Amino acid sequence: MLQISLHMFTNLFGNTAVLFTVIGLSFLCKLSILFLCLKYILRASTNRLLFFLFILFLATALFDDACHIISLYTRKVLLREGTIPWMGFLQRIDWVFFMTQYQAIALFFEYLTTKKIKIGFLNIFSWALNAVISLSWLTIAFYKFYYLLSPETNALIKMYEIKLTQVAYGYLPFLFAPKFYTMYKKIQTQEIPTILSHQLRYLTSFFIPYLILETVNSPHSYLGYLFSLALNGDFSIHFFFPLTTMLCTYAIYFVSKKMMGLRFLNIKKNVESKEKFNFLSQFKDILEQLSYATALKELAHLTQTFFQSAFGIPLGRTRLYVRKQSEEKDDYDSFDVINIGEKVEYFIGKQENQKILQELKNSKIFIRDEIHFSYFYEEDTYNKEILEFLESINADIFLPIYERNTITSYVIVESNSRPQKLFTNKERDEMLVFTSYLSNIINILKYSNIEALHQRHKQLTEEIYLKHQEINQYKESIRSFMRSSKGRKIGIVFYRNRRFIMANDIAQELITIDINVALGHSLTQAFKTIAQKVQDYKTSQSLITRDVQGQRIVIAGIPSLEENA
Repeated sequence: MLQISLHMFTNLFGNTAVLFTVIGLSFLCKLSILFLCLKYILRASTNRLLFFLFILFLATALFDDACHIISLYTRKVLLREGTIPWMGFLQRIDWVFFMTQYQAIALFFEYLTTKKIKIGFLNIFSWALNAVISLSWLTIAFYKFYYLLSPETNALIKMYEIKLTQVAYGYLPFLFAPKFYTMYKKIQTQEIPTILSHQLRYLTSFFIPYLILETVNSPHSYLGYLFSLALNGDFSIHFFFPLTTMLCTYAIYFVSKKMMGLRFLNIKKNVESKEKFNFLSQFKDILEQLSYATALKELAHLTQTFFQSAFGIPLGRTRLYVRKQSEEKDDYDSFDVINIGEKVEYFIGKQENQKILQELKNSKIFIRDEIHFSYFYEEDTYNKEILEFLESINADIFLPIYERNTITSYVIVESNSRPQKLFTNKERDEMLVFTSYLSNIINILKYSNIEALHQRHKQLTEEIYLKHQEINQYKESIRSFMRSSKGRKIGIVFYRNRRFIMANDIAQELITIDINVALGHSLTQAFKTIAQKVQDYKTSQSLITRDVQGQRIVIAGIPSLEENA
């Protein structure tokens, strides 16, 4: 029964149209990913080596697909049979690209995990072995292409090529085993960012089956030989090659799609989700409850409820903090056991953190996994300080709430609240929409507080009384001028920002010198004395002096109603 099924699938996959379709789709899939990487490498300031290694892997894989397409076209369409020298040359060169392809992806895995390529014994040995195998294929390719060989020599070379193929496939486990072990160790010890851990899990789940299928695809590999024995020697490349190509193409497409959403090579700035955004229908109950809240403590509970229903975060792992005003008392002392409020206040008030706070205002949220991943490759000073801040308050998410460009409150999600999942761009947007509603409710509750309103009313009453006194003084000064101004010339001079400004023509007539320049003149000194006393005592002042012609002149100063005047 197994033999009949195998023959059926062999006939199906051996069809020329099916083979062309499968290989063509594989080629186009890899080519589109290659163009995407080339697009971003021109704009990337970091991770250029990672981009180069990944592009080298894709380019060599594309060459392999191109060789298969050329071979298929020649054999199936042009119906060429027998030995074709240039095709044999191309297939042997393809083996050189095969070795380069896997060496590049091995170095890619190492650099992706450790941010460096170690010049150690294993790497040097693998590079040397790779060079020997590649040079052997190159030598055979050129030797067979340019020289006419005897049947005995061709037989020896054929046997040598089979052994070389077995060595090449046997080399792959040796090449990748240390890389996979390092990746596993880094993931288990949590030495790398969470986003990178997810990336490596996806990559290994794709690449290990990919290696196995590639090995099974060749009848000369050890694994392919064992598989052939399991089928009683009935091995057909027409069955395994299209099957492995289809599976690998699907795997490349699926993993690439997932990896791009996980900020693969830092192309994206946030972890992405393809789920549709439908906030109002999902959380309308929470929004309705927000409208009925009458105290800030109710908002804290509703915030926890929202984060549990929307993001699967346990109730006790989300906290809402409302920053206190000068006349208010902290209301979160009962659960703020690690002084989160004080640490946040210190971070916000630190002068050196103003650029970080501006970045927070632009991004609207700090997500630890995102920042840790960016810092892992870029090692930016600001990201390091943000990470230290998040670690000090034991937070995975710091979500500020603004009122007139000032942080009035904030939501904190504790570390490891959702250890197996990343926060996506969709969830980030949902949090921001929720806090925009929450901000309005917080402001309403804060300013509808009776005690706070009483304090504010008292402050306004005192301010109005002081302004009223100033206005009375101003009126009284004007009246005194009016009573004594009949038949006299009255000039008006303003004193602003340590400079005297003539306000009318009479002032210009009475004061014929520039009192801002003639600093040593007695008239200038008199004006400065009056201005200084008015500023010091906030009351009207006057004195009698003489002008430039020696005539008596009265200088009267009145405090301005404007504070900065």
